[in-house]
Amino acid sequence: MTSRSRPPAYPQLEAFLGGYLHQDFAEEHGDLPGAVAAFARDASPRERSGLAREWRTFREKHALATLVEIRTALGRLGGA
Repeated sequence: MTSRSRPPAYPQLEAFLGGYLHQDFAEEHGDLPGAVAAFARDASPRERSGLAREWRTFREKHALATLVEIRTALGRLGGA
């Protein structure tokens, strides 16, 4: 019997963090606005709206979290 893994709760956010806000994002994009601009250039309208929706959901879920808890949660999703 194989165990099924659940789909990620934030697939577009994970893709953004892993692809644009990873460990070397400052060298590649300069800063956060540069990383966001690169994503916006590369992503489809559907991907951009999906990221915006997931980011709102993530923020709502972590509204009362400390900065350390938020950084940890973003790190688990692939962000640096």
